Amino acid sequence: MKRLLFLGLVAGVVAATAAQWPEIQRYMKIRAM
Repeated sequence: MKRLLFLGLVAGVVAATAAQWPEIQRYMKIRAM
């Protein structure tokens, strides 16, 4: 059960990262300058 919860948490983080990817890339570009 705990493992299932952990997998759900990981999936949530991945989904959030995918949703925010354009913003993250733009932020990284600004910082790289």
